[in-house]
Amino acid sequence: MPINLEIPVFSPASALHAQALGAQRIELNARGSYPVGGTTPAAADLEGMTERLTVPVRVMIRPRGKPGDDVDFVYTGDELAAMAVDIGALRGALRAERGDGFVFGVLRRDGEALVVDVERSRQLVEAAGGLACSFHRAFDEAVRSGEGRDVEKAVKDLVACGFEGVLTSGGPGTAATNRAVLEMVVREAGAGGRKLEVIVGGGVRKENVGDVVDGFGDGVWAHSSCYTAKCEEGQIDDEEVMGILERLSGR
Repeated sequence: MPINLEIPVFSPASALHAQALGAQRIELNARGSYPVGGTTPAAADLEGMTERLTVPVRVMIRPRGKPGDDVDFVYTGDELAAMAVDIGALRGALRAERGDGFVFGVLRRDGEALVVDVERSRQLVEAAGGLACSFHRAFDEAVRSGEGRDVEKAVKDLVACGFEGVLTSGGPGTAATNRAVLEMVVREAGAGGRKLEVIVGGGVRKENVGDVVDGFGDGVWAHSSCYTAKCEEGQIDDEEVMGILERLSGR
């Protein structure tokens, strides 16, 4: 069966353009935040486009990019409080019936490893007030080892927090190079009656999307910025979008 496409965008205009090209879901990020992987958008940008959307929108909740040489997605108390405030401020512009929601990820140190911060992630899911929440690519750090037990634990942690989905490339690097781990993630996401949506992203392009998602079915999405060298920063390439959609529909 066809796999749907989610496109991260960095302006309301790009969101509406992606929808017009056929994206089945939008991830909204702050203007100019593409180089750091997306941050929390302004409320005015969300409010200015939500009435014109017919597809779901997921709003990034991320106060900053990676802090220099330090680890990413490990936040201070003040940063976590700001994330909760942002969720509360943006929640009213979203529609649960459309499938709208939020995207965020919080990790904590466990010795030398980084793991899902269940307590703080659950608090943010609760702040979303029933809107769908997906765990950001912070997940890739939690499965960095590529070992089955770490994948199983990370997936179970997300389900315990109340997440409905996870955006992942299967570990550091790109989805195309992490196929074995992605297979484990998809398997664990559907095991034991779990229904965690897996959104496969990280270097997904029209040339490789078929191989990246081959064999995956219900509950899996493809995620691509559809950004190429001929685009201005934060824009999407129409040909890239159409190429990905064509390959996904032809599976």
